[in-house]
Amino acid sequence: MFEQPAAGFTMRTADLSRPVNQDRLAHQAVVEYLATITAPEPGIVASVRTIIRPLLPTGAAAINVVAAQFDMHPRALQRQLATENTTFTEILDRLRRNAVERYLRDTEISLSHLSREMGYAEQSALTRSCQRWFGCGPSAYRRLIRSAARAASVIQLLLDGDSETKF
Repeated sequence: MFEQPAAGFTMRTADLSRPVNQDRLAHQAVVEYLATITAPEPGIVASVRTIIRPLLPTGAAAINVVAAQFDMHPRALQRQLATENTTFTEILDRLRRNAVERYLRDTEISLSHLSREMGYAEQSALTRSCQRWFGCGPSAYRRLIRSAARAASVIQLLLDGDSETKF
């Protein structure tokens, strides 16, 4: 059934009661493979981050949406996050800050597009967040971070002893 709040499948009881043939080599191969592709069980914070990331551009990165993914009440999710000394708002803010910093440093994305990517209703919300995070607006921070990267490159060239480089 499409457009449902949950996904799943059904199995017949008769199929569940059938014996399973055991193949030791196949079992060992599957266990070894699964060990290489799975990470240790993450805490609730890592799981919340994983759910929030793709929700940012949709503007739906809200605690009630994320809590529903865990099949729990938003207050219960907040209590669990509190046991790891954080809040939903702090996680969301850190994700946005890291993403904004990366976009401003590494891309030419427009500020209006960046605002939408971060789930902000208006570009002014992005500007206020940048003021809080970096002490300046997004355009000024983009210039600052790029000039710092250029200066670091020049210093590295000088440290490497590249006497052929003209400045």
